[in-house]
Amino acid sequence: MGALTREEILNTGLRTKKITVAAWGGDIWVRELTALQQQEQSRNILGGGGKPDYKKAAEIPTRLVITQVISEDGTRIFSDDDIHQVERQSADAIRFVADEIRKLSGIKRQGGDDLQEWLEENHPDILTQYEDESNPVRVAEVNFTETPNGDSPSH
Repeated sequence: MGALTREEILNTGLRTKKITVAAWGGDIWVRELTALQQQEQSRNILGGGGKPDYKKAAEIPTRLVITQVISEDGTRIFSDDDIHQVERQSADAIRFVADEIRKLSGIKRQGGDDLQEWLEENHPDILTQYEDESNPVRVAEVNFTETPNGDSPSH
């Protein structure tokens, strides 16, 4: 078998997977992210001027559900206008579906220790050093009630 041609690579489809979402009482189809979508997800974490955009970062799981949950024929079942309705669904269900999309896309879950590791590798500038008598740690400081300049975020 020879090497793939340009056309063969560009005509490769995206992987899909049927998953069971217990909180929703049934199965759904999800599709992996494209490289462009992964880049946009990373850019959404940082706002203008390289400063963290906490609101956009917090919306990533919901946006993954909106863009990557598909019908059996591969078309999106949600539109971008559905964000407010999807945001009102179970946080556990949204997190589960987003994690399945990330796994399918080859991305580690960005929560718990994985989030800390990811931030250290990709955005050390938004980590804050906290000293503890026994153990200095670096943690992400995220405040959803105030923006970095002290203003309340718009909703």
